[in-house]
Amino acid sequence: MKNLAATLTLTLFFSVLPSSAGPFSSAASSQFHWAVDHSIRKVQSERDPQAKREILGEVLSRLQKGIEQAGLEPSIEEGERGRLLILQRKIADYRDELAGENGFSPVADRDLDAFAHYVQQDMEQAAIGGGIYLSATTILIILALLVLLT
Repeated sequence: MKNLAATLTLTLFFSVLPSSAGPFSSAASSQFHWAVDHSIRKVQSERDPQAKREILGEVLSRLQKGIEQAGLEPSIEEGERGRLLILQRKIADYRDELAGENGFSPVADRDLDAFAHYVQQDMEQAAIGGGIYLSATTILIILALLVLLT
């Protein structure tokens, strides 16, 4: 089932790719929002705080891996790489805060849902025009890894 969802998602992207940048950016943005939302819903549907931490940690790891992979793509411009580094630092901070490492206090069990929601909002806004402005191609790379590794 995971492979089917990933295949359908990637098919959608590649069918939209030849069209203008506007629709592609919109499609990539929508799919990125869906993937992040889907991942965070998993966290919020879990009752056990330890399981919530593990799921959220995995979501952050997948985002981190997607951003790292996007940064390795030769087609990504240097300015885009800088924006990706900013996102990498943000995600590293979220992971540290979740675990209570590197000077952060750990997120309290009762605050895990709110923290997951905050991460979701921040990633969606950062990736889709909330000040960091990633290209549709970069979003596609991150999204593909996010979906494929789910």
